[in-house]
Amino acid sequence: MQTHEHSEPLLIGVLPLDICRNRHRDAPESIAANPSDDAKRKDHKLYLDYAKGGRRIWMKLLCRVFHKQPNEVSPRLSELKQMGLLKKTGEREERCAVLVLANH
Repeated sequence: MQTHEHSEPLLIGVLPLDICRNRHRDAPESIAANPSDDAKRKDHKLYLDYAKGGRRIWMKLLCRVFHKQPNEVSPRLSELKQMGLLKKTGEREERCAVLVLANH
């Protein structure tokens, strides 16, 4: 992944495949509900910006902060982990995996 001068990831290019594809098995309703790449990138940036400075994040925290549902946040966090931008700390909060920026 390309980075800015300040080693901030550029969220452009090809995103990971739909991580839930095996679950919904190409059901038309699920494909239609899959957010656009632009919407995913916007959420990716939101969560990465929130995690700056070594802040620990987890799914339920982000749901509260950004007024989103778990099914909106969890896939984006999985994509960011798959892209190598977030990593697990091994800790748990509210029964959720705690994540930090991978370059922190």
